Amino acid sequence: MPRFLWLVLVIWGCDDGADFDMGSPPNDGGFGDGEVDSAIDADGGLDAAVDGALDAMLDGAQPDADVTDMGPPDLCEGVACAPGELCDPTDGACSVVEEPPVGGAASGCAQDADCESGTCNLDAPGGFCQSACDADGRCETLGLRCASIGDDGAQAPVQVCLDECEATACRENWVCVPDDNGAICLPSCVEAGCNGRSFCDGETGICEPFEGDFQALGARCNARDDMCGPGLVCLPDDDTGNGACHAVCEARDAPCPDGQFCATLMDVADGEPAIGVCLPGDGCDPLAPEVVCGPDSACVAAPPVTLCVGTGPQAENAPCEGGRLCQAGLICQYGTCTRPCGERQACANGERCVDYSDRVGQPFGFCHGDCDPLDGGGCNRGEHCILADVESDGTPVGRCEAGMPGALAQDDACQPNDTYYGDCEPNHLCDAQAPEDPQCRQLCEFDAAGVCPNAVCARGVFDEPFSEIGICLGGCSVIGANSNCPGGAAPRTCVFTGLLGNGARGQEMLVGECLPSLGFPQATTGERCLVDDDLGTHNCVNGHICAVVARGQPAECVELCDVDVVGRPPCTPGLECVVDIFGGSDRWGACLPQP
Repeated sequence: MPRFLWLVLVIWGCDDGADFDMGSPPNDGGFGDGEVDSAIDADGGLDAAVDGALDAMLDGAQPDADVTDMGPPDLCEGVACAPGELCDPTDGACSVVEEPPVGGAASGCAQDADCESGTCNLDAPGGFCQSACDADGRCETLGLRCASIGDDGAQAPVQVCLDECEATACRENWVCVPDDNGAICLPSCVEAGCNGRSFCDGETGICEPFEGDFQALGARCNARDDMCGPGLVCLPDDDTGNGACHAVCEARDAPCPDGQFCATLMDVADGEPAIGVCLPGDGCDPLAPEVVCGPDSACVAAPPVTLCVGTGPQAENAPCEGGRLCQAGLICQYGTCTRPCGERQACANGERCVDYSDRVGQPFGFCHGDCDPLDGGGCNRGEHCILADVESDGTPVGRCEAGMPGALAQDDACQPNDTYYGDCEPNHLCDAQAPEDPQCRQLCEFDAAGVCPNAVCARGVFDEPFSEIGICLGGCSVIGANSNCPGGAAPRTCVFTGLLGNGARGQEMLVGECLPSLGFPQATTGERCLVDDDLGTHNCVNGHICAVVARGQPAECVELCDVDVVGRPPCTPGLECVVDIFGGSDRWGACLPQP
């Protein structure tokens, strides 16, 4: 059985048990980005356009902020302030920290007009009002401190006022960085990057200096001895192995800065993300690549950017993987040469123009033969339709692939392989959440009624961009005393999976799975409960979850409720139906004590 079940919910902290994240399906056998592979040369290096993009990225590398003490010794040495207070270095007195005024120094901004200083620095996440320190290296507002930013070794630093964070928290995408004088809020290096003398710690968001003789980001290196620092790799750009140090990323969950993508360099073990390096996009237009890329070039999608590549001999509908390039006027998409399209150019021969604009941040479309990955139709004999991608509006995009698919259907035990469907029919997912008992789960769309006649189309299963696609799951009655589970020798309970979905008529439902009840006496509302992690079930009667209601107390059976129930209160007297704890639903909730 699938094991995406949150049976012991911690309700006292408003911890939402409904946001289950199964992750994106594997790239192999569908859901692929074959167009990126074509940017890698057949000779094992990068083509000239990508090589130029590398240099551009190095020129634009963002430095980290070097915090220094800009003023004379203050009067706060040895002064201990109460929580929420800061010491004023001019007189040594403690004062309550107040929120800076809108438009004041270090506050967030989107344009210069938002700031009293008239300068909005947009190089940092959320922007900040850049205000210079005074002649003594101090800031007028309590809670701000003078810092030196922009020191990348090639240009003079700028002295600005930034928030201290000894008594207050930093805003979103900023982190509290300790120094010799306390701590100060700086942009997270995950968003802003670091200078060439340090690397970004992805967990803390703080730039850490290199140790030893390691080469820094952008420094020259040789792939044979690769002396690049932690989180970097030496990418060669000539036949001798000479190159530059570049940031390493994971292709399936690319931690690259805005305007860059993760270019795959090597595959690792099954189920693990491919390793790559962050490269900048070119902002090219597939209908007019010569404007940005120059002659004899093409513009391909490398989400979240577009990228200039060369042209080659491959004709329309010919394969373009493994360094094989398409002819001029074509682009490589899903491993096949096809035509770009858009308002200025339509598709022919019954193909549709797939809108990819939201994926790359600019107008982008390509012609694609239509097959339906949710019902499997639209391909020739000897082919089957697999789920390749989704359009900007979430519409599934199918791709015909040669070969005989599996024949297993919903709820059949399946054998996973390097495709998302294993030996199931290709409009199914071979769900390997429980490797000892994987099952076929039909793919579905939430707004398509009747797709899962005996189950629920569960949402919240896949990551972006596949979040509008669900799987057929469960179908038993989570709410109420009757589970509607099949009879048998052992009693069975409809256990809530933590997911929401749409029923056969399109109505919103809680998603449950019929699982054996524990052998202990069944417990009811308010009674202690037990959980079997191996079976994925509990000993509460149907219509309940096993949850921790009060901090430090054991788990107890909590009744699930529907605020739209007709003819009776949703909960027993003394309890109220608390919603917005399961996937943000304002209908389904849990019966909790009234305050």
